Amino acid sequence: MTHSFLYIYDPLCGWCYGAAPRLADLAKDYEVEMLPAGLFSGAGARPLDRSFASYAWASDQKIAKLTGQTFSSAYQSQVLNGDGQALDSTFATLAMTACSIVEPARGPEALKLIQNARYVAGEDITDLSLLVGLLSGSDFADAAALLQGHMTSVEAEAARRVAHGQMVLNQMGGRGVPALVADAHGERMLLPSDLLFGSHEQLTGALNSFSHSIQQDFPAL
Repeated sequence: MTHSFLYIYDPLCGWCYGAAPRLADLAKDYEVEMLPAGLFSGAGARPLDRSFASYAWASDQKIAKLTGQTFSSAYQSQVLNGDGQALDSTFATLAMTACSIVEPARGPEALKLIQNARYVAGEDITDLSLLVGLLSGSDFADAAALLQGHMTSVEAEAARRVAHGQMVLNQMGGRGVPALVADAHGERMLLPSDLLFGSHEQLTGALNSFSHSIQQDFPAL
């Protein structure tokens, strides 16, 4: 029985960064379609004030303890407590969209690159020029060129993907991101988000159980 997955996320969501190791595990064996939720883009963008920075850092420490992901001192000082920072994933979502257009199978890898720039290197991924340089300096140069040369097309595709991500969340009763939806030939199931923060073995075992459950419910699949 063939599985694919829909992964709904926001590039500036700390919990989505915490889920990165399990997302990488999924991408090794399954097709994963990356759908941005638009949580902090467009109308969802906001200034990164001191109050939110304090809240975010406390949450980040919980995520680090649960997942082992690194939230560096550079991120704390230069991003959370930097001058004039914004909580705006608009350009990061556009960068992810460009990567998905050019190399759709490498979405998790592109997201890891962008997230590590923020949470490990302490770089400002709300800056479009930084994102273009980041993609150009890796092996996503074609995506960087697409961002630079065809922004209008990338913006239109990003809007479509955000709308699709929000629609799937609503249809599946998702309450936030990250959200993982299993798709077995069109039959979809929202998986518990806890699976994205546990071990590889826990994720594999749960997927096997869900596969068996879906096979029982839909034996023709």
